[in-house]
Amino acid sequence: MTNVYAIYVCITKFERDYFNKILLFLEKIDKISLQLVLLNFKYNAKVNLLAYNNIPIKATFYNYRDGSKEVSEINITNLESISKIYTPKYNGLNVFLYSGHGNGLHLVKNKIKILRTEDIAHLCWDILKQKADLMVFDCCLEATISTLNICYNYTKYLVATSSYHSYESYLMTQSIYTSSNNNTVEYSISFINEFIETEQKNKKDTVSSINLYQMNETVPDFINMVMKYKDSFKAKKSFVIDKTYYKDLECAFKEIGINILPILQKFVIYQRLHKDHCINRIRSKMSNKSNPSNLMIVLKNPIRGISSLSDIWLKGFSK
Repeated sequence: MTNVYAIYVCITKFERDYFNKILLFLEKIDKISLQLVLLNFKYNAKVNLLAYNNIPIKATFYNYRDGSKEVSEINITNLESISKIYTPKYNGLNVFLYSGHGNGLHLVKNKIKILRTEDIAHLCWDILKQKADLMVFDCCLEATISTLNICYNYTKYLVATSSYHSYESYLMTQSIYTSSNNNTVEYSISFINEFIETEQKNKKDTVSSINLYQMNETVPDFINMVMKYKDSFKAKKSFVIDKTYYKDLECAFKEIGINILPILQKFVIYQRLHKDHCINRIRSKMSNKSNPSNLMIVLKNPIRGISSLSDIWLKGFSK
């Protein structure tokens, strides 16, 4: 049994139309356990961070269980009001998924600044009161050391993309609703592979650089290592997308003469795209290609004015 707890944020007509396709897709799957909150905003809406918000926001809650579906219109005001909507289940795998927009630190778009990475971790814990088996970021640029640092205490495994993510969603895969004998690695790879197959059918679609991380004891040791050396990293080369915000950690360490690949291999369980050498090729936001990266670091805050637990990584880089 797999229990999926999801938040889906959409702000464009395309995203709303795609979400309706997801609903039609779900009608064809038998006996799934899915609790999903839809936050549907206008493109020019202005929404404050939910952690500090007190203004009611309309949302829709979809509850799939025991072969039936319940839909209810709800009002939320803050993170706690969202977490109270979900009903935790403890048999089988517990998977928490965010689907929307991400920039490596925040899960935002335009003036809709409602969530940070730590807010998703907070919601996950507030619902389950224990570590999730898996957290999934169905969005762009969340495969960062910041995400690992924040989510380590909240999940056993994590799926995230170190590039611009496809417009496709993991919610559109049958595999994400079906466990693989409660084996989280097999289960994760199964829905990732199904996602990739869907992505490959459209040659114009983004090639997502997807990674699966096991949150084992190597992760906190590596986080301390990055903290020790981060001020030595140079911002002039990116090796990921552009040289403004993001840098590949393996390449960053290679520039200062340290090979971290043996360490990464201890907790990077799956990596879709691989590289033989560091490629400093700038990708535009319109590109459907991704430079491979098994883990990134964010060089500076993509959006000013939103404090985050990720801020510890943003100091001391030479420009």
